[in-house]
Amino acid sequence: MPHTAAQRVPIRFAFAMLLATGAAVAHAQSSTELASVEVALDAGAISAPIPLDVPDGARELVVSIAGTDAAAGDLDLALSAQAGFVLPAFAQPADARAVADYWAAAPGDDVLRIDRHLRVPLAPGRWAVRVLNPGPQRASGRLRAVIDTATADTARFDLVFDDLAADCDTAPWRDPRVLAPPPGQSATTLGAQRRAAFAFAAERVAAALPPGPPIRVQPCWRDLGGSATSATLAAGLPLGWLRRADSEQRRTLAGLVEVAAGPFEAIPRGHTWLTAAAGSRLQGAAWCALARLPCPAASVRVDFNTAVDGPLALGALGFDYALQPRACAGRPAVDCDVDFVSVAMHELVHGLGFSSFYATFEQIQPAGEALDGFDDAYGAQVVDFRAGAATRLQPLSALAAAQRLAALGSPDGVRWNDPAAVDDAANPLRARSAPDNLVALESGAPFRAGRSLIHVAGELGDAGLMKADLERAYRSLGLARPMLDPLGWWRTVPPRGNAPRVFEGTWFDPARNGHGLEFGAVGSGHFALFYSYGADGRPEWFLAAGRLVDGVFAADRSAEGPSLLAYRYVGNDPPSGAPRAAESGTLRLDFREPGRHPACRDGLPRDASARALMTWEVAGGGVRRWCLTRVVPPLAPRPIDYSGLWYAGEADRGWGLTVTEFDAGAARGVFIGVFHPDAEGRPRWVYAHSDRFDPQGGTYILFERRGYARDAALPDEIAAGRFDDVPVGTMRIRFPSTRGGDDGRIDVEIGSRALPASRFTRSGSPLRVLSDPRPAE
Repeated sequence: MPHTAAQRVPIRFAFAMLLATGAAVAHAQSSTELASVEVALDAGAISAPIPLDVPDGARELVVSIAGTDAAAGDLDLALSAQAGFVLPAFAQPADARAVADYWAAAPGDDVLRIDRHLRVPLAPGRWAVRVLNPGPQRASGRLRAVIDTATADTARFDLVFDDLAADCDTAPWRDPRVLAPPPGQSATTLGAQRRAAFAFAAERVAAALPPGPPIRVQPCWRDLGGSATSATLAAGLPLGWLRRADSEQRRTLAGLVEVAAGPFEAIPRGHTWLTAAAGSRLQGAAWCALARLPCPAASVRVDFNTAVDGPLALGALGFDYALQPRACAGRPAVDCDVDFVSVAMHELVHGLGFSSFYATFEQIQPAGEALDGFDDAYGAQVVDFRAGAATRLQPLSALAAAQRLAALGSPDGVRWNDPAAVDDAANPLRARSAPDNLVALESGAPFRAGRSLIHVAGELGDAGLMKADLERAYRSLGLARPMLDPLGWWRTVPPRGNAPRVFEGTWFDPARNGHGLEFGAVGSGHFALFYSYGADGRPEWFLAAGRLVDGVFAADRSAEGPSLLAYRYVGNDPPSGAPRAAESGTLRLDFREPGRHPACRDGLPRDASARALMTWEVAGGGVRRWCLTRVVPPLAPRPIDYSGLWYAGEADRGWGLTVTEFDAGAARGVFIGVFHPDAEGRPRWVYAHSDRFDPQGGTYILFERRGYARDAALPDEIAAGRFDDVPVGTMRIRFPSTRGGDDGRIDVEIGSRALPASRFTRSGSPLRVLSDPRPAE
């Protein structure tokens, strides 16, 4: 039906909230087998490292594990670019996944595909793979590793046109009506023409993307309605989301979308939601193997509008399934049939990454909200562009939900800030001065879910594939190509960024004032001493030891399983005892990007240059996450800094001191924690504080602090800095004349009539440093 320009009503794309399959793009391959090994493991066991020697010229490494029969149990894979793939003693399968570069844990067979475009790129040399048995029974299977030297450097799509999902109408893909083939096609039935056009669109998108595991797509049809002049053409969305986290979690949102969190170490940006297709590509494993879904599982869905090819929507117009654009493609869309290839490409890009929890999923959460408090990769690239707004040019993720919604509903609301797209030739604003050169995004009153934010805006010519209105046939990604980079589709190896700064010393969470952590280096490892309080408010402490790897301290497990150990002692002269598993727990410190975690977004003051995310659990009481910051800022230079961990030598282990020096104006101050067993063997701590620190001799009053349980609300009086401290003894201490010397001595007398069980004494005990000196800042 013809329309004049004045009458024209745009045909709109919609990113509708629908659960949104075969054909696959073929790739030539030339394979060389590196390993083929039968593996059998007991429940909870981990295999020894299996070496894989990657030769020069390798384009893709494919590692798989397959069960020998249906009753063989389930085995998982963990791959490391380090030949040794070292694990601590008593490691469990979850620990191996947490330190591996890549892993897969599907409910059945697993496959890893590693190429040269990833954060830890495939490179010549010795790699190592371990096989994991996380299940409750013995399991067996065959490990196979193959190198491909001819794999195409483009993405793979797996298009499943016969998906049996209850709400997926696949009949239009098999429509038997006979039609003349459109340009570029030879198919003579409507269903075959539709399939060919969708596969052609997928090939054009795949050619612009880096390689990875096949992206399984669920193409469906649905009646999305419409009028004679306007219609929603299709709706595409990601069926899943991944987030790098310290523990594994999975759930379904509103019966629509699967979300999974876990130690996805190949994902560069932490604490951020990434679409399932992008996360699968970065992790080198199928989406189902990362989210523990039945395999295979689609990660992208597209629903096309059945009404468009009918008599109601768009009148006499319908979809044009030509592979070669027709002559009318450059005119307004309502003057000719709708270019199906452009529609399909647009919706596939939505499923790959052009989506955001801030503006897409009304059935899951209100607009402007972050899922579980975490940013998503798309929203992370967007800034508030409102003129005169107090939040102008702030990241969308830094705003409160109401401010985000205000920006999305403002005519000059939001812009894309990633430099790859801002500097791209397809950006019509790039010649302007910053910040007016930022890529414009769809916004304006009223806010429209599925349209605002997740489409580009402005006059984009042939680069307008991701505009909300279809104005012509688009056959290239245009501006969408560089915008996909930070969404997980880098065409080159993504930057790893600077190594996180790790500071040793005393840490605490302002939201949990009174509890704290001493962290430091001892030889080739690190220790963490967590000081806290029991349910009765009495002090208690826990100890952990392990390695610091890439900015993460994951404490080693004991033979019983826990890694954050609560000790009980028998007698105290000298103390002798063992950790009690029932009272112990786990500990992990992550110094990478803690500011992106919701625990660090509570508005409390913290040193932005020195923060860490502490994940811990004690005695089965549930996992907690605290945002730590340093108690003491960097010190002025001094001949010797006595800060660190001290003890009485090997003959009297089981108690010790933490020393924290601080600058008290022109003087030298010190905080000393004494960690000891009481008369009943419980781990207790007391402290001394002075603004006049004399390392060569000083007597201090020791106080026992009454606090509040770790899982209790922060009391008002403690939030105001008022603590209940009880004097319980004295300490005389002389530090060695050199930090590593042996001429230090300490006398300790702890105990009072009010607290007879707290008694602990030492007289003339040696004082030896245990921790390494803290690095200068």
